[in-house]
Amino acid sequence: MSIQYYHHGRFRVAGGVIPEAVTAYCTYGDPKNPCIVFPTCYGGKLDRMFELGNGLLGQEYLVGEGKVLDPRKYYVVTFALFSNGESSSPSNTPPPYNGPYFPAVSYGDNIRAQYTVLTQKLGIQKVFCVVGFSMGAQQAYYWPVVYPEFVESICGSARTSPHNKAFLEGPKAALTASKDFDNGHYKTTPQHGIRAFGRAYSAWAYSQDWFRKKLYMFDGTYSDLHAFLREEWEAGFLNGWDANDLLTLLHTWQIADVSDNPR
Repeated sequence: MSIQYYHHGRFRVAGGVIPEAVTAYCTYGDPKNPCIVFPTCYGGKLDRMFELGNGLLGQEYLVGEGKVLDPRKYYVVTFALFSNGESSSPSNTPPPYNGPYFPAVSYGDNIRAQYTVLTQKLGIQKVFCVVGFSMGAQQAYYWPVVYPEFVESICGSARTSPHNKAFLEGPKAALTASKDFDNGHYKTTPQHGIRAFGRAYSAWAYSQDWFRKKLYMFDGTYSDLHAFLREEWEAGFLNGWDANDLLTLLHTWQIADVSDNPR
């Protein structure tokens, strides 16, 4: 797996403009096969999956021989969302649009950027399927709405629910209210804020069967819930995630509504 970068130049987004926008992506398989688009989720990167102690790498938990997205059958293109730290983000954009000055980005902005990569760089004329998890799944609905003749099938959710929006306010407040966040102008990693963010976000996972099985039924790696939260959720966000990236990406998630577009 090798990450590639498409340079868009000046790119307009919901909150303004990114002067030198970049979209990170990877490709798997033969371009002659049906194309499947597989964008990242919240906490997802191309170079590694959001690490909850599982060692999964990038998007490859679904991509590979014998897996759902088999490169022998499909041409799989994985995309990094704006603000995930690999595509243009608050953490890697130079002044004057760095950090808290990075503009708000919508799903529609991401889809337009990905479409450009597919058509202008990779020569794709038709996408067989768009699939993803969490924020990746929400992007799927935008594809056939924005480019109805370009996509054959989708899998995802069309709009962020009020319940989901309310949940996201918890991790966001835990980060932005921390003593070391400094309104986004931090000079070093805001450890207190990101640790609090990780713990607040973990409440969602605790409702999932896989989370409880990992904590209580595995080989006793973790002595208690506190150790699990510290080593998996705090460490997961501290290792490789910038605080402003987390917030900008979260905003993209919160405002998702596929009916709110020019078409």
